[in-house]
Amino acid sequence: YQRWEELRSQDRYRQYHLWGEDAVTTRLPPGVVAGGHDQDNDEIVFYERELLVPRLASVLILDDGGWSLVVSDANGANPVPVFTEEDVTGLSGIPTYVRWTPSSDALLYIAGSMAGGREIFEYEMVSKKIRQLTHSDAREEQFELVFGGEEIVAVSSAGGGKFDLALLTREGQFIREVVTGVEDYPYVYAKGNKVFYKEGGGLNPYRWYQLDLLTDERSLVSVPGDGDTIFLALSPDGGFLACSLHRGGAYFVVVLDSETGEEKMSFDVMYPAGWIEWSDDGTSLRWLVSPWGIGYSVTSLNVESGETQTVIGSTKTHGDRAITFAFSPIPK
Repeated sequence: YQRWEELRSQDRYRQYHLWGEDAVTTRLPPGVVAGGHDQDNDEIVFYERELLVPRLASVLILDDGGWSLVVSDANGANPVPVFTEEDVTGLSGIPTYVRWTPSSDALLYIAGSMAGGREIFEYEMVSKKIRQLTHSDAREEQFELVFGGEEIVAVSSAGGGKFDLALLTREGQFIREVVTGVEDYPYVYAKGNKVFYKEGGGLNPYRWYQLDLLTDERSLVSVPGDGDTIFLALSPDGGFLACSLHRGGAYFVVVLDSETGEEKMSFDVMYPAGWIEWSDDGTSLRWLVSPWGIGYSVTSLNVESGETQTVIGSTKTHGDRAITFAFSPIPK
């Protein structure tokens, strides 16, 4: 039990105590493993080791036509189904966008509601309970957690090809409008109190903006001028900006100096790099491989070596396909 003693000494673990039949029949969250068995009390103590390592949540379209939300190790190993279509019948539809809470004790996701709209839901990892956070007339398309996970920036369809950004409480209650009438899908990225979003389309060129939620100050983001930046993400230290770029009929992942906009690195990729993000340590980039606008797999790129690897999902036209993903944050 050396591993459990290490966790106990660091006071960085969670315990789950189960007795008798419950210890055998209860489905525990992924990553919770047995640490000891008290024969006298018929008690098993479980420890959640993933508090020290990141996990990957993915929604997979299965080869047999069904779907499943799975949680795996960060490298895609040991995938465990969290819930499937049968588990959420009468609650929600398939999750199309997913994010971890900062403490990794819950997953927030967007899915169709029973009322016919699209809403934000929460899945609690330990209790396995699902609850609907938003109950709006708008069609929720995307969201990001801001202010350390205390609030939510939600993107909703405003009709006519326009979108609104609103600030919500962590419980899904409306606080205020942030931006209204954004032309075309904004592909929001958030970090701390900063929100990045894309606007343009038609006769207007695409532009990226950075909005400070504390001051409502808006500024242009310097992105490559010789292509269409589809997604972007700020590095953990704020020094670099990773951009998923469509340039001259080809696709690239480029890394820029976030202050000057100078291109520091460029990597050729076969398909658009969707929902690009940095790892917490800044050594790798992860994105959704999306050949025809539909997610297929999650790919990781080591920014020093330039090596890529498929983390989860299929790069073929068959096999289980990933449509959205989220890496849990490393606890500070």
